[in-house]
Amino acid sequence: MKRELEESLETKCGPGGCHSYQSKKKRYCKMVVRSGEKFCGAHVNEDENKEKRVKCPHCGCLLPANKLEKHMKKCNKVKEASIIPIYYSRDINMENIKTDEDQSNIDSMKLAEFETPTVEEVLKLLTNVKDPIEDEIIETELNEMADIVNELKDLNAKKALRHTLQQSYILQKMNQQDLLKDDRCYIEFGAGKGGLTERLNQYYKNLDFVIVDRATSRVKKERKIEENSFERVKIDIKDFDINLITSSKSHIGIAKHLCGSATDLSLRGIQRSSKLNGIVIATCCHHKCTWNSFHSKDYLGSFKDRTYFRILTLLSSWRTCGFEKSHSTPQEGVRFELSIKEKENIGSKAKYVIDKARCEYLKAKFPSFSVTLDQYCSVNTSPECRLILMRSI
Repeated sequence: MKRELEESLETKCGPGGCHSYQSKKKRYCKMVVRSGEKFCGAHVNEDENKEKRVKCPHCGCLLPANKLEKHMKKCNKVKEASIIPIYYSRDINMENIKTDEDQSNIDSMKLAEFETPTVEEVLKLLTNVKDPIEDEIIETELNEMADIVNELKDLNAKKALRHTLQQSYILQKMNQQDLLKDDRCYIEFGAGKGGLTERLNQYYKNLDFVIVDRATSRVKKERKIEENSFERVKIDIKDFDINLITSSKSHIGIAKHLCGSATDLSLRGIQRSSKLNGIVIATCCHHKCTWNSFHSKDYLGSFKDRTYFRILTLLSSWRTCGFEKSHSTPQEGVRFELSIKEKENIGSKAKYVIDKARCEYLKAKFPSFSVTLDQYCSVNTSPECRLILMRSI
């Protein structure tokens, strides 16, 4: 019966819905087919009796080829691209970043594509790294946020509670470094919905907020901002000129879980500020860092090699890829003669090397500032638990 079903599914779309069978991937597509049609939208080009369809290069919408030109005139993505924010300065945070074909090839390589001796050499170097991270630390919440934390615990809202706790611990670290003050301009990079901005707005007044993100987010948090001023800027961080901010207040750049090279581009942008007062960035997704955008190369020590750096970024994902959630046993998951726990420790050390290099770069760039790399929460609260903190002395 199962074999007969698979053979019938190989005919791709049917009147009851799309059931194309991909023999290699062993997957079934079950998209809905419009009334009177034989194929779904994903497979409409396979219908020989229908006009071929093409995708809009901007929004990805599938439409007949003869209607593409008309669609392009009203495509929302095209309209959005024509709106240039006042903070736009093309590639201003990409200075001295050069790409070449060889480097692009290395950046696209997977761990299995590198020679085993080369990977083992990087692993050997990482075993000598002393990582100060602790699985369990004393987490101190910001006192002002105790009520909302208790409310979320009562509601058993696990996801909201996790994000709120992370925000609370970050703000507590900022408070300890005297970076929570009235009369400041906070610029949140890669803000998404603007969670950190929302929390700052709840407890501090006379602030200016600039919320930077290249994507459009739903349920934006700044809708609740009333007493403080704010502005959301839809822009790529590489094009954001921080000195075009009109606020007369000193600048503090903030971010929670800023992915990979976005952290490096943000640091480039923040350090250009003529009113810089501090930096608070919880780093994330080190596997997305690239050699060309990583401005802290000189502080990588033994890893100052673009091949070693690429392997380092790939190994960093071992900290967060969830080996313990897989169905394989620890014996089946062993590679390079490392257990799951050892691989997670290696991943944590790789992240530490990258973040430590960033901090050393900032120390050299701003000798009059204090720069620290802190663990702001336990690994259980977030495996991405490191925070780059810089403040004027």
